[in-house]
Amino acid sequence: MTSKRRAFTLIELLVVISIIALLVGILLPALGAARKSALDLKCKTQLRQFGIAFMTYATDNRDTLPSNRPGIPLDEKQTWLTDGGSLFLAFRNAPEDGSIFPYAGETPELYRCPALEAGDDATAGRAKPGTVTTSNGKFDYSTFTSWNNARVDQIRNQSIIARVPANTDEWTDIITPLMIEEDPQFFMNNGNADSQHAATDRVGRWHSGDKGNFTAIDGSTSSFEGDGEDTFPDAQNWYSKAPDGLTRSLGHAQRSLEGRRPASSTALEYHFGEWGLSSRPQ
Repeated sequence: MTSKRRAFTLIELLVVISIIALLVGILLPALGAARKSALDLKCKTQLRQFGIAFMTYATDNRDTLPSNRPGIPLDEKQTWLTDGGSLFLAFRNAPEDGSIFPYAGETPELYRCPALEAGDDATAGRAKPGTVTTSNGKFDYSTFTSWNNARVDQIRNQSIIARVPANTDEWTDIITPLMIEEDPQFFMNNGNADSQHAATDRVGRWHSGDKGNFTAIDGSTSSFEGDGEDTFPDAQNWYSKAPDGLTRSLGHAQRSLEGRRPASSTALEYHFGEWGLSSRPQ
């Protein structure tokens, strides 16, 4: 006697499909969040590697950090990111020609935040500079202007920051940053794609929780969390106590809370935040 196998009814199939859809709806956000967390962790790991690379470079160069602007204040042309052939649009020869490249394991991928999308350039088959909202495809990290040839032993571990550029009356204590990921729109991929975090450059904010990552002068990594507003702190609104006793901007060579400029203030002679040197120590 043969038995007949009963087929699923339409209602049963719809119920199964509905359950599967429900499970997918529950799991996808969790998987997406897990992926974002993994990319965030990888970004912080890369920044920590950069911190080690910078300090190793300093050890080999009399405790002096690498240049981030060609020829200022020293006469060297090479920066940590490029050979110094161009202050802007440095992606043309970065990062392979920079002074940090050998210390970073000669790994170009280390310079890119894994969580930031690179804009496609169909004609060139590479990331497209000038897309404003995406990576320039070469580098997403930069270092503060004031650390240009700065002496490591002159940098303090603590800084302060005005969270909103227009309001310098509200300050937040923060560990002193060495390298930070920069917003493509302000201005890592919108004109001044260079090796320094300066003036109105801003922290990237594409990680979960409206966060941007940075590595600190003590080797740790941390995040700067936004407040949901459109404004975000400019590079020039990060301050720390300089060797001359004044509280100077990390992103603006001639700005201090006390209103005083460095003793030598011409464009090619001032020391960046007074942490730098007019000549490399012998």
